[in-house]
Amino acid sequence: MAREQLQKWRRVQQHGGLERSSSNNNRIQWQPPRGGELKCNIDAVVFKDQHKFGVGMCIRNDQGRFVKARTMWFHGNPPPMEAEAWALREAITWLVELELSRVVIELDYLLVVNVISDTSINNSEFGCIINSCKQLLRNHPNFDISFVKR
Repeated sequence: MAREQLQKWRRVQQHGGLERSSSNNNRIQWQPPRGGELKCNIDAVVFKDQHKFGVGMCIRNDQGRFVKARTMWFHGNPPPMEAEAWALREAITWLVELELSRVVIELDYLLVVNVISDTSINNSEFGCIINSCKQLLRNHPNFDISFVKR
């Protein structure tokens, strides 16, 4: 297992940070953003047994080159959709702190992507996190949110 991961990592490094598809045409591949843009991929994970959840984010440029990454840990066991929304909020906040613009923020939780463009009001914990994301995005119109299937 470790040897396979090392070999995979070496292949990715040899191809400029992008893994190329071989014979499997169904493989999902990372796609670079348009020229002059950055892409920030984000994800969340919940460790119920440890009563913790984590978020990770990775920024790459339009050539697929690594720019910056960040991970964060929090206490709690939120539902997956809340953890993903939390990851989105943390990513937006981080991108603002880095003073970046023209960023595509990509995540794999379709519900979160859909409710960002929804105008309805949701007063749940999830809704409050989404509302704070919407407020941040109103102040940064050059950030785009998109869904990627993993």
